[in-house]
Amino acid sequence: EEHITKTGTTLRTMAYMSPEQLKGVELNQQADIWSFGVIPYELFSGQLPFQGMYEPAIMYSIVEEEPTPIHKLVSNIPESIVRVIGRCLQKDLQQRYSDFNNI
Repeated sequence: EEHITKTGTTLRTMAYMSPEQLKGVELNQQADIWSFGVIPYELFSGQLPFQGMYEPAIMYSIVEEEPTPIHKLVSNIPESIVRVIGRCLQKDLQQRYSDFNNI
């Protein structure tokens, strides 16, 4: 679709950015954990957890909205995977995994 792909945009990359990246705060491994969590969400559900037609809409969704719980999109996903994805996508850094060794 012509409104999705434009030269010089970061539409697909934007969808994997953590809230703290978009806010411009200091980053640590938890930003990577967020991006990691987007991947299985997308693989299992067939859609990104945070969506929008344009970059500002995607940014707003990542920072301000909660994704549709994946178990509402995929009925047969194991609860352990639901928990891992959900924790990776926590906006509150205290609730997100602190590093990859804890996943």
